[in-house]
Amino acid sequence: MRVDGEETAALVKRMAKAVDWVQPERREAVAQLRVRALGLMVPAVFAAVEAAWRAELPADCWVEVRMAVRRGLQEGLANLTCSARSPRFPVAASYFSLFSRLPPYWEPPVAEAALESSLPGMQLRAYRWAAALLALEVRNQLEPLHHLHTSDDVMPALNRGVRQALYGVLLSDLDIACRVADLPRTLLSAMSCGISLEAPAVAG
Repeated sequence: MRVDGEETAALVKRMAKAVDWVQPERREAVAQLRVRALGLMVPAVFAAVEAAWRAELPADCWVEVRMAVRRGLQEGLANLTCSARSPRFPVAASYFSLFSRLPPYWEPPVAEAALESSLPGMQLRAYRWAAALLALEVRNQLEPLHHLHTSDDVMPALNRGVRQALYGVLLSDLDIACRVADLPRTLLSAMSCGISLEAPAVAG
């Protein structure tokens, strides 16, 4: 069964049963959360890009890199934190349907066992899925710079580093993570209830 954006939106609204999920004690306003998430994610992702591209990218391109990273994260966060009551939500839901099949060769990000041990496995899968979707937006924004200045050889390390950086941010901040991974959680919950959707391999 194929689930399009409007059907996914309806599914989210009527979903009564959720997977095991550790919630923050309070939820901050979405606008404030996005600003705070960008403050944590932009430097973490920029550092990952710098590590992968340091040897190849011209020095005068780094400002453009930071701007591209920020644009990618802004777009990803706008979709991932979209309320089910928002007029934008069917578009955001379609975003998940369209990108449920992320590159099959993207391996799941990893973290120290101590960071993951307090969270249910399904919650960690949702975090990985969300991190990969954000990483995809960043990669898309960086693609023009890649074509002009860097080789294909360094891209696996860049993509892996960006996913790892974003997963680390999500594990470090429960409020940001729960909001950013809320839609992946809903789709994983729908799968557990028999809805025919498929999580990407990068979710683990």
